[in-house]
Amino acid sequence: MANVRYPIESQKIPERIYQVYLFGLCHALCWKGWEATIEPRGGSDYVDICLVSKTLRSAVLIVLKSSKQKQDIKKDVVVALGHVGNDNYRNLVGLGLANVQRLREYGIASYGFELFIKGHYLELSSRNESVEKDDPAMET
Repeated sequence: MANVRYPIESQKIPERIYQVYLFGLCHALCWKGWEATIEPRGGSDYVDICLVSKTLRSAVLIVLKSSKQKQDIKKDVVVALGHVGNDNYRNLVGLGLANVQRLREYGIASYGFELFIKGHYLELSSRNESVEKDDPAMET
């Protein structure tokens, strides 16, 4: 039997499955009052997802990053999460974040079937500043 070599692009198939699944979940939240916007992949290999609930005054910002090598996944998740802060998403009124009191930010790096996720939980203070706190949803 001959050795079959798959093109490098085919190594991204599991990653695309995760992305499609995540996009489907985000759109399913629309039935619960969340608005989902998804920015398509840019040249820097990022996908941005924004979920906003005006009734809950909450938002979730997610940045997906494709790692080029398996050993880069933990470094890339920090880069993806930093992408949220560096692009100043927290202050973007156009995303519907003007009246948001609670914000969750997530960076997700993937390589094949491997995923690594890192996040922040922020609340708006009385001085209109985002303050990082422990996520109340994580309390047991």
